[in-house]
Amino acid sequence: MESGDIYPVKPEYYASPADDYESYHKALNDVVLPTTEISLTASSSIVRESRPVKRITSSASGWIFINFFRQVYEEHYPPDFLRKVAAEMVATFLLVFATCGAAALSESDEGRLSKLGASIVGGLIVTVMIYAVGHVSGAHMNPAVTCAFAAIRHFPWKQVPIYAAAQLTGALFASFTLRKLLHPIKNLGTTSPSGTDLQALVMEIVVTFSMMFVTSAVATDTKAVGELAGIAVGSAVCITSILAGPISGGSMNPVRTIGPAIASKHYKGLWVYFVGPLTGTLLGASIYNVMRDSNKPVPAKSGSSSFRIGRSGRISNMEDEEHHEIAKE
Repeated sequence: MESGDIYPVKPEYYASPADDYESYHKALNDVVLPTTEISLTASSSIVRESRPVKRITSSASGWIFINFFRQVYEEHYPPDFLRKVAAEMVATFLLVFATCGAAALSESDEGRLSKLGASIVGGLIVTVMIYAVGHVSGAHMNPAVTCAFAAIRHFPWKQVPIYAAAQLTGALFASFTLRKLLHPIKNLGTTSPSGTDLQALVMEIVVTFSMMFVTSAVATDTKAVGELAGIAVGSAVCITSILAGPISGGSMNPVRTIGPAIASKHYKGLWVYFVGPLTGTLLGASIYNVMRDSNKPVPAKSGSSSFRIGRSGRISNMEDEEHHEIAKE
Protein backbone atom coordinates (compact mmCIF):
# COMPACT_ATOMS: atom_id res chain seq x y z
CA MET A 1 0.00 0.00 0.00
CA GLU A 2 1.53 3.27 -1.13
CA SER A 3 1.13 6.63 0.50
CA GLY A 4 -1.43 8.64 -1.40
CA ASP A 5 -3.65 5.68 -2.38
CA ILE A 6 -7.37 6.44 -2.32
CA TYR A 7 -9.50 4.38 0.04
CA PRO A 8 -13.21 4.54 -0.86
CA VAL A 9 -15.53 4.82 2.08
CA LYS A 10 -18.58 2.58 2.37
CA PRO A 11 -21.85 4.50 1.89
CA GLU A 12 -22.98 3.80 5.45
CA TYR A 13 -19.81 5.13 7.07
CA TYR A 14 -17.96 8.42 7.01
CA ALA A 15 -14.35 7.98 7.98
CA SER A 16 -12.13 10.24 10.01
CA PRO A 17 -8.75 9.57 11.66
CA ALA A 18 -9.11 8.99 15.40
CA ASP A 19 -6.88 11.88 16.43
CA ASP A 20 -8.94 14.29 14.31
CA TYR A 21 -12.36 13.03 15.28
CA GLU A 22 -12.63 15.00 18.50
CA SER A 23 -12.10 18.26 16.61
CA TYR A 24 -15.46 17.92 14.90
CA HIS A 25 -18.09 20.39 16.14
CA LYS A 26 -20.20 19.22 19.05
CA ALA A 27 -23.27 19.93 16.98
CA LEU A 28 -22.48 16.83 14.92
CA ASN A 29 -23.68 14.71 17.82
CA ASP A 30 -26.68 16.88 18.65
CA VAL A 31 -28.23 17.80 15.31
CA VAL A 32 -29.49 15.55 12.55
CA LEU A 33 -27.46 16.77 9.59
CA PRO A 34 -27.45 15.85 5.91
CA THR A 35 -24.58 13.45 5.13
CA THR A 36 -22.20 13.37 2.20
CA GLU A 37 -20.11 10.44 0.97
CA ILE A 38 -16.38 11.13 1.15
CA SER A 39 -13.11 9.37 0.39
CA LEU A 40 -9.98 9.43 2.48
CA THR A 41 -6.51 9.92 1.05
CA ALA A 42 -4.12 8.01 3.27
CA SER A 43 -0.95 9.77 4.35
CA SER A 44 0.36 6.57 5.95
CA SER A 45 0.12 2.90 5.25
CA ILE A 46 -2.67 2.32 7.78
CA VAL A 47 -5.97 4.07 8.33
CA ARG A 48 -6.21 3.76 12.08
CA GLU A 49 -9.94 4.13 12.56
CA SER A 50 -13.15 4.35 10.64
CA ARG A 51 -16.35 5.26 12.43
CA PRO A 52 -19.68 6.89 11.58
CA VAL A 53 -19.21 10.66 11.28
CA LYS A 54 -21.69 13.20 9.90
CA ARG A 55 -20.22 16.03 7.87
CA ILE A 56 -21.24 19.68 8.11
CA THR A 57 -22.75 20.88 4.84
CA SER A 58 -24.13 24.28 3.89
CA SER A 59 -27.69 23.29 4.76
CA ALA A 60 -26.57 21.77 8.05
CA SER A 61 -24.90 25.00 9.14
CA GLY A 62 -28.33 26.63 9.15
CA TRP A 63 -29.53 24.13 11.74
CA ILE A 64 -26.49 24.87 13.88
CA PHE A 65 -27.28 28.60 13.91
CA ILE A 66 -30.96 27.93 14.63
CA ASN A 67 -30.00 25.76 17.60
CA PHE A 68 -27.53 28.37 18.81
CA PHE A 69 -30.11 31.18 18.79
CA ARG A 70 -32.70 28.92 20.37
CA GLN A 71 -30.32 28.15 23.24
CA VAL A 72 -29.52 31.86 23.69
CA TYR A 73 -33.24 32.68 23.76
CA GLU A 74 -34.03 29.95 26.30
CA GLU A 75 -31.21 31.15 28.56
CA HIS A 76 -32.28 34.80 28.61
CA TYR A 77 -36.07 34.89 28.23
CA PRO A 78 -38.96 33.15 30.02
CA PRO A 79 -40.89 30.45 28.12
CA ASP A 80 -43.97 32.64 27.54
CA PHE A 81 -42.07 35.74 26.40
CA LEU A 82 -43.12 35.44 22.74
CA ARG A 83 -46.74 35.33 23.85
CA LYS A 84 -46.22 38.62 25.69
CA VAL A 85 -44.54 40.18 22.66
CA ALA A 86 -47.43 39.12 20.42
CA ALA A 87 -49.93 40.59 22.90
CA GLU A 88 -48.04 43.91 22.90
CA MET A 89 -48.04 44.02 19.12
CA VAL A 90 -51.79 43.37 18.86
CA ALA A 91 -52.64 45.80 21.67
CA THR A 92 -50.54 48.58 20.13
CA PHE A 93 -52.09 47.91 16.73
CA LEU A 94 -55.58 48.37 18.17
CA LEU A 95 -54.53 51.42 20.19
CA VAL A 96 -53.07 53.24 17.17
CA PHE A 97 -55.87 52.09 14.88
CA ALA A 98 -58.53 53.50 17.21
CA THR A 99 -56.82 56.71 18.34
CA CYS A 100 -55.35 57.72 14.98
CA GLY A 101 -58.45 56.65 13.07
CA ALA A 102 -60.63 58.78 15.33
CA ALA A 103 -58.21 61.71 15.08
CA ALA A 104 -58.08 61.44 11.28
CA LEU A 105 -61.87 61.43 10.97
CA SER A 106 -62.15 64.35 13.38
CA GLU A 107 -59.50 66.35 11.53
CA SER A 108 -61.10 65.79 8.14
CA ASP A 109 -64.68 66.50 9.21
CA GLU A 110 -65.81 67.31 12.74
CA GLY A 111 -69.32 66.44 11.64
CA ARG A 112 -68.26 62.79 11.65
CA LEU A 113 -66.47 62.85 14.98
CA SER A 114 -65.66 65.76 17.27
CA LYS A 115 -62.23 66.35 18.75
CA LEU A 116 -63.68 65.64 22.18
CA GLY A 117 -65.00 62.35 20.85
CA ALA A 118 -61.56 61.48 19.48
CA SER A 119 -60.02 62.07 22.92
CA ILE A 120 -62.66 59.87 24.54
CA VAL A 121 -61.91 57.11 22.02
CA GLY A 122 -58.24 57.27 23.03
CA GLY A 123 -59.05 56.86 26.70
CA LEU A 124 -61.55 54.06 26.09
CA ILE A 125 -59.21 51.97 23.94
CA VAL A 126 -56.51 52.20 26.61
CA THR A 127 -58.99 51.01 29.24
CA VAL A 128 -60.18 48.12 27.07
CA MET A 129 -56.66 46.96 26.22
CA ILE A 130 -55.56 47.04 29.86
CA TYR A 131 -58.36 44.67 30.81
CA ALA A 132 -57.83 42.57 27.67
CA VAL A 133 -54.07 41.94 27.73
CA GLY A 134 -52.85 43.48 30.98
CA HIS A 135 -52.57 40.03 32.52
CA VAL A 136 -50.64 38.75 29.49
CA SER A 137 -48.06 41.39 28.58
CA GLY A 138 -48.76 44.28 30.95
CA ALA A 139 -50.46 46.31 28.18
CA HIS A 140 -47.65 48.87 27.94
CA MET A 141 -48.42 49.76 24.28
CA ASN A 142 -45.83 52.50 24.63
CA PRO A 143 -42.01 52.22 24.60
CA ALA A 144 -41.76 55.22 26.92
CA VAL A 145 -43.84 53.35 29.51
CA THR A 146 -41.71 50.23 29.07
CA CYS A 147 -38.50 52.22 29.56
CA ALA A 148 -39.92 53.93 32.65
CA PHE A 149 -40.83 50.61 34.29
CA ALA A 150 -37.36 49.29 33.48
CA ALA A 151 -35.77 52.40 34.98
CA ILE A 152 -37.48 51.80 38.33
CA ARG A 153 -36.67 48.08 38.15
CA HIS A 154 -40.20 46.89 37.50
CA PHE A 155 -39.33 45.44 34.10
CA PRO A 156 -36.17 43.68 32.78
CA TRP A 157 -34.01 45.94 30.62
CA LYS A 158 -33.07 43.07 28.32
CA GLN A 159 -36.72 42.75 27.26
CA VAL A 160 -37.15 46.46 26.47
CA PRO A 161 -35.79 46.42 22.86
CA ILE A 162 -38.03 43.52 21.84
CA TYR A 163 -41.09 45.09 23.48
CA ALA A 164 -40.35 48.39 21.73
CA ALA A 165 -39.91 46.63 18.38
CA ALA A 166 -43.26 44.86 18.84
CA GLN A 167 -44.97 48.15 19.72
CA LEU A 168 -43.49 49.93 16.71
CA THR A 169 -44.49 47.06 14.42
CA GLY A 170 -48.07 47.18 15.67
CA ALA A 171 -48.19 50.96 15.20
CA LEU A 172 -46.87 50.74 11.64
CA PHE A 173 -49.33 48.03 10.66
CA ALA A 174 -52.20 50.08 12.09
CA SER A 175 -51.09 53.25 10.33
CA PHE A 176 -50.77 51.66 6.90
CA THR A 177 -54.09 49.89 7.40
CA LEU A 178 -55.69 53.27 8.09
CA ARG A 179 -54.07 54.72 4.98
CA LYS A 180 -55.89 52.12 2.90
CA LEU A 181 -59.20 52.33 4.73
CA LEU A 182 -59.43 56.14 5.04
CA HIS A 183 -58.19 57.05 1.56
CA PRO A 184 -58.16 59.86 0.39
CA ILE A 185 -57.60 61.32 3.88
CA LYS A 186 -53.89 62.18 4.03
CA ASN A 187 -53.54 63.21 7.66
CA LEU A 188 -53.80 59.88 9.49
CA GLY A 189 -53.91 61.23 13.02
CA THR A 190 -50.41 62.66 12.94
CA THR A 191 -49.31 64.88 15.81
CA SER A 192 -47.29 68.05 15.35
CA PRO A 193 -46.74 71.22 17.40
CA SER A 194 -49.42 73.86 16.89
CA GLY A 195 -47.16 76.58 18.30
CA THR A 196 -43.45 76.32 18.99
CA ASP A 197 -41.60 73.07 19.50
CA LEU A 198 -40.76 74.15 23.05
CA GLN A 199 -44.42 74.63 23.94
CA ALA A 200 -45.29 71.22 22.55
CA LEU A 201 -42.34 69.62 24.34
CA VAL A 202 -43.30 71.01 27.75
CA MET A 203 -46.93 70.00 27.22
CA GLU A 204 -45.93 66.44 26.27
CA ILE A 205 -43.70 66.17 29.34
CA VAL A 206 -46.47 67.39 31.67
CA VAL A 207 -49.29 65.22 30.31
CA THR A 208 -47.10 62.14 30.01
CA PHE A 209 -45.87 62.70 33.56
CA SER A 210 -49.50 62.79 34.73
CA MET A 211 -50.39 59.63 32.85
CA MET A 212 -47.35 57.73 34.11
CA PHE A 213 -47.81 58.88 37.70
CA VAL A 214 -51.32 57.40 37.72
CA THR A 215 -50.13 54.28 35.90
CA SER A 216 -47.37 53.70 38.43
CA ALA A 217 -49.82 54.06 41.29
CA VAL A 218 -52.31 51.47 40.04
CA ALA A 219 -49.88 49.16 38.24
CA THR A 220 -46.97 48.76 40.64
CA ASP A 221 -48.39 49.39 44.11
CA THR A 222 -50.35 46.51 45.63
CA LYS A 223 -51.97 48.93 48.07
CA ALA A 224 -53.72 50.70 45.21
CA VAL A 225 -57.21 49.68 44.12
CA GLY A 226 -56.36 47.29 41.31
CA GLU A 227 -59.93 46.61 40.19
CA LEU A 228 -60.17 50.12 38.72
CA ALA A 229 -56.68 50.24 37.20
CA GLY A 230 -57.86 50.25 33.61
CA ILE A 231 -60.47 52.92 34.24
CA ALA A 232 -57.97 55.11 36.13
CA VAL A 233 -55.32 55.00 33.41
CA GLY A 234 -57.85 55.36 30.59
CA SER A 235 -59.37 58.39 32.30
CA ALA A 236 -55.93 59.95 32.75
CA VAL A 237 -55.21 59.48 29.04
CA CYS A 238 -58.58 60.96 28.08
CA ILE A 239 -58.24 64.03 30.32
CA THR A 240 -54.66 64.82 29.36
CA SER A 241 -55.28 64.36 25.63
CA ILE A 242 -58.20 66.82 25.79
CA LEU A 243 -55.88 69.38 27.37
CA ALA A 244 -52.83 68.71 25.19
CA GLY A 245 -54.64 68.25 21.88
CA PRO A 246 -54.70 71.91 20.78
CA ILE A 247 -51.01 72.42 21.63
CA SER A 248 -49.11 69.20 20.92
CA GLY A 249 -51.74 66.76 19.70
CA GLY A 250 -51.61 64.81 22.96
CA SER A 251 -49.48 61.93 21.74
CA MET A 252 -47.83 60.72 24.99
CA ASN A 253 -46.48 57.79 22.98
CA PRO A 254 -43.54 57.75 20.51
CA VAL A 255 -44.93 54.92 18.34
CA ARG A 256 -48.38 56.53 18.25
CA THR A 257 -46.63 59.44 16.51
CA ILE A 258 -44.00 57.66 14.40
CA GLY A 259 -46.45 55.18 12.83
CA PRO A 260 -48.83 57.78 11.34
CA ALA A 261 -45.88 60.04 10.52
CA ILE A 262 -44.33 57.38 8.28
CA ALA A 263 -47.66 56.43 6.70
CA SER A 264 -48.54 60.10 6.08
CA LYS A 265 -44.97 61.23 5.30
CA HIS A 266 -45.37 64.02 7.82
CA TYR A 267 -42.35 64.53 10.11
CA LYS A 268 -42.77 68.02 11.54
CA GLY A 269 -41.42 68.28 15.11
CA LEU A 270 -41.00 64.52 15.35
CA TRP A 271 -38.24 64.77 17.97
CA VAL A 272 -40.68 66.37 20.42
CA TYR A 273 -42.65 63.13 20.62
CA PHE A 274 -39.60 61.10 21.54
CA VAL A 275 -38.02 63.43 24.10
CA GLY A 276 -41.29 64.56 25.69
CA PRO A 277 -42.89 61.17 26.46
CA LEU A 278 -39.60 59.57 27.52
CA THR A 279 -38.85 62.43 29.91
CA GLY A 280 -42.40 62.56 31.27
CA THR A 281 -42.71 58.83 31.91
CA LEU A 282 -39.32 58.63 33.60
CA LEU A 283 -40.23 61.53 35.88
CA GLY A 284 -43.70 60.18 36.63
CA ALA A 285 -42.53 56.67 37.48
CA SER A 286 -39.52 57.86 39.48
CA ILE A 287 -41.42 60.41 41.56
CA TYR A 288 -44.19 57.97 42.42
CA ASN A 289 -41.57 55.36 43.29
CA VAL A 290 -40.05 57.81 45.78
CA MET A 291 -43.41 58.82 47.24
CA ARG A 292 -44.93 55.36 47.59
CA ASP A 293 -45.21 53.68 50.98
CA SER A 294 -41.93 51.87 51.61
CA ASN A 295 -43.54 49.36 53.98
CA LYS A 296 -44.06 45.81 52.82
CA PRO A 297 -46.98 45.72 50.36
CA VAL A 298 -50.20 44.11 51.53
CA PRO A 299 -51.86 41.40 49.43
CA ALA A 300 -54.03 42.68 46.62
CA LYS A 301 -57.78 42.79 47.14
CA SER A 302 -59.97 40.28 45.38
CA GLY A 303 -61.23 41.12 41.92
CA SER A 304 -59.66 41.93 38.61
CA SER A 305 -56.12 42.97 39.40
CA SER A 306 -54.62 41.69 36.16
CA PHE A 307 -53.28 45.07 35.05
CA ARG A 308 -51.42 45.69 38.30
CA ILE A 309 -49.99 42.18 38.43
CA GLY A 310 -49.16 42.10 34.75
CA ARG A 311 -47.54 45.53 34.67
CA SER A 312 -45.53 45.17 37.83
CA GLY A 313 -42.09 43.78 37.20
CA ARG A 314 -41.68 42.89 40.85
CA ILE A 315 -44.88 40.89 40.88
CA SER A 316 -45.02 39.44 37.39
CA ASN A 317 -42.14 40.05 35.01
CA MET A 318 -39.39 39.68 37.56
CA GLU A 319 -41.06 36.57 38.96
CA ASP A 320 -41.06 35.10 35.48
CA GLU A 321 -37.34 35.79 35.29
CA GLU A 322 -36.72 34.21 38.69
CA HIS A 323 -38.77 31.11 37.84
CA HIS A 324 -36.92 30.86 34.55
CA GLU A 325 -33.55 31.01 36.29
CA ILE A 326 -34.64 28.36 38.81
CA ALA A 327 -35.84 26.10 36.01
CA LYS A 328 -32.49 26.38 34.28
CA GLU A 329 -30.66 25.37 37.42
